Parts: sequence; C-alpha cells; structure tokens
Amino acid sequence: LVRDILKIRNSSQFWINGIIGSLLFMPTNVFASMWAVMFFKQTYYLPSTQANAVSSMLFAGWAVGAPVAGWLAAKYNKTVIFIRLGALISSILLSFIIFHKVDSISMIHLVMFFVGFASSVQVLVFPIATSFFDQKLVGTAISLTNMLVMLNTFLSPFVGFMLDKSWDGSIQNGERIFSNAGFEQALLMLPLGLFISFLLSFFLREISLRNS
Repeated sequence: LVRDILKIRNSSQFWINGIIGSLLFMPTNVFASMWAVMFFKQTYYLPSTQANAVSSMLFAGWAVGAPVAGWLAAKYNKTVIFIRLGALISSILLSFIIFHKVDSISMIHLVMFFVGFASSVQVLVFPIATSFFDQKLVGTAISLTNMLVMLNTFLSPFVGFMLDKSWDGSIQNGERIFSNAGFEQALLMLPLGLFISFLLSFFLREISLRNS
C-alpha cells in the first residue's frame, strides 16, 4: 500500500484532479450541509421550513446532475470539458445567491437546484483518477481521490471563524445574528474555489473513458 501511494504521489495530474474534486464539492459539503440554513434565515429572512427547503434544493440538483454528468461524459467520451463548464456555471450561480442577486423565492429554489446540478460534475474526477495508473493502482487512486475531495470539510470551521470576526454581538432567540456583509465575506471562498477549479481544469488533460 505504501509503495502504491508513493507511486501515485508523483503524478501532478492526480493532485490537480483531486483538488478540482474537492473545490467542486464545497457547495455541497460546506454550504448546503453546514451553513445554508442559517444563511437563508438571517440574510433572506426565510422561516426555518423554507430555509431548509431551499438548502435541500442543492442536494436535489446534485442527485439529478451526477448521473447526467456521467451519461454525457460517456456519450461524448469527454470529462474535462464538462468539469470546466460545471465549475464555471456553479461559481456564477452561487455568487448570485451569496451576494443576494436573486429576489423571488421560486428563483432562489431554481438557482440552488442548478448550483447542485452544475457542481455535480465532481463525480467525473473519479474515472479521471483511474485513468492515470495501471489497473492494480485503481483502488488506491480512488481512495486517495476521495480523501482529497473530503478535505474541504476543514473549511467549515473557517467560515464560522470569519463570521465570528464580523459579529456585532446581536443575539435573537438564543442564536447569534450575523450581517449580510459578514456572510458574504465568510462564504466568498465558495464561488472563488469553484472558479479556481475552473482555472485548474485547463491544466488537466482530457481522457478517453472508453480506454480507461
């Protein structure tokens, strides 16, 4: 196992691919899973039930988008181009949400759905990872890629740290209340990370799924 890991370690394409996967998973793992409900309650002033429903739309988009991404990649025998498009689209749409460019509740639902739909191209980093190595290294490559993808979990406390820095001491019903500007500052890393994944995709070589 150690020998296999050392072989994989030397592949720059593997690291680029894993980092892209981690950045693409941030809207799901950091935003929707941790901060979205509070964000929609305190900045869009939605009741708890609506805030939860809006947040869950990202997961719904992911559930629909992931198999579509796999189908398109297999149909056109392309992966990187779909990762590139998904990263750019989700970066733009999530920026609209975070910086309050969406007004109607129905549009908020729709935009959140398509943030999940677009960022679900993250699933393509796994077949890409397996294409870099011999068959005997495939299992290790997938495991290490998944580890890299989940590293964004450590960014969630950083969002909390940034919110605490902007907090003016306001409390309502036992809950800290943060400003729009505080949330925008703390969550800026999410669309920025997605845009970085878009840029990194230009350094990732296209693969043929039919040969991997």
